[in-house]
Amino acid sequence: MWLAPTLTGAFAVSPPLTNGVIVNRSSVAGNAVWSGRTIGGKRSLAGILAHESCHEMERRHLGLVAYESKPTWLREGYCDYVAQESSLSEVDYARLKARHSNHPALPYFEGRRRVAATLSANGGNVDTLFAAN
Repeated sequence: MWLAPTLTGAFAVSPPLTNGVIVNRSSVAGNAVWSGRTIGGKRSLAGILAHESCHEMERRHLGLVAYESKPTWLREGYCDYVAQESSLSEVDYARLKARHSNHPALPYFEGRRRVAATLSANGGNVDTLFAAN
């Protein structure tokens, strides 16, 4: 894990072809990472590490080209599903939708919901989830 306190707008990244995670402003003791956004700008460090590690596992399992061909809602939604958290609360989500906002956390939040519903319907089969999309 590397720290990158100037990583703008993102909590962290896990660049392809590496086994590393670059994390934005964070507190290990406080289990928190900040993106700098006023809405949805804080997540747990544990959740971020789970999310970014999930991307690495997706790329290894599917292959980089197949992984990149998957829709954003699936790639990001599955990682948030694994991390068991989102940067948005239900209230924040409802407010952003009511304002017709294009907040960058919306695809993650909506993707996590869609992934959860699909896995619930297909008996929890992750390979089927990715094969179908």
